[in-house]
Amino acid sequence: MIGTYTLLLQAQSKPFSSSDLFILIILGLLILIIFSATRKKKNTSNKTQLLRSTKSINSYHSFDESEIALNQYGNRSGEVYITKSNFQSIIRKSNLKSIDSSRAYSYDTETRKYLSEIELKTVISSFSFLQDPDYYVNNIYQPATVPEDQHFWVYEGISPSYHFDKNCPNLNSKYFNFQIPEQIREQNKVDEFRTWFESTRYLLEKEDYKAFTARLYSRFRIKTNARAIEVKNGGHEIFSAKTLLESRKNISRILVSIDSFKATSSMNKTIIDRFASNSFLWMPKYKIYNNDTGYSDKDVKLVLEEFHKKYKTSLIKALINHFAIELNSSLTFKIELLSKLNFRACSNCTKSVDNKIISSRNRLSTRKILDYDNDDDVLPF
Repeated sequence: MIGTYTLLLQAQSKPFSSSDLFILIILGLLILIIFSATRKKKNTSNKTQLLRSTKSINSYHSFDESEIALNQYGNRSGEVYITKSNFQSIIRKSNLKSIDSSRAYSYDTETRKYLSEIELKTVISSFSFLQDPDYYVNNIYQPATVPEDQHFWVYEGISPSYHFDKNCPNLNSKYFNFQIPEQIREQNKVDEFRTWFESTRYLLEKEDYKAFTARLYSRFRIKTNARAIEVKNGGHEIFSAKTLLESRKNISRILVSIDSFKATSSMNKTIIDRFASNSFLWMPKYKIYNNDTGYSDKDVKLVLEEFHKKYKTSLIKALINHFAIELNSSLTFKIELLSKLNFRACSNCTKSVDNKIISSRNRLSTRKILDYDNDDDVLPF
């Protein structure tokens, strides 16, 4: 720079020689090269910082990312949502031997006499999980690995998901599965069938079974109607009652209905008083022992079947519904706890969080780069 100004001063007193002009041009070019290199280094540094922060967004079990995800979706207690069906799956993995059947629960005095030992412990395990999830996981839950793929259903061996967003479509959608036809398994075409199913499952969702069957035959030459099952996830709210008052009324109504059923005939009263807790005996695979009711085994099974299907099943659901409203109506739990149960983050929720974090960081980094450009976009000569 000093040499440049010296030449300029000399130029005022005498004309430029060809060598002076060459030196001046070389110095100017060097200054431009140095300045350009400095700008490029700073911009590259900013862009590298942006890329590094973007690459880190997939680390959802780190404190910062989980906090960002949770805060973006309104539940600031540090908890995430699970579906009703996944809640029920957790309860089915209870180690019933570890449960004290004498433990008190809401409405136990009025309902205990109608429940078998297994039903009673299932109700208590539901109450325990909702009341104290950590105690349940450490003392009652039986750890389970991802089930082995048996090639029996289209969707097998998949870990359950937790959700950041209570409005996530996957949390509130219907769950479809489809039994893989035996011919497909015999021909070792399970993977091909599963890929094909993804492109045609919309027909099942629309309940257009005729079109689905036609596509199945066209692709695999299978005429059989493989059994489809459709199960509602049930969202993050459990069952139907929404308030404690409504739940209490529902339980009272069922108990009154049971009394009315017993009062219908002396046979009903005698059989229910004797076998109510063992109403599962209505199923054909069970034989009735010690039938001292004075009625035939056939009559006993008929009464128990009606009682079990119409009243007891509803009573058990109503009790668990009441526990949920009383203790955890939104079915939200800590990520750390659900991870112990082999849950993973919902891909749809994760994708939404990805986009939000990337967008936020892009705006921040772009603003920094623009600020740098606006402040220093003046040549030094």
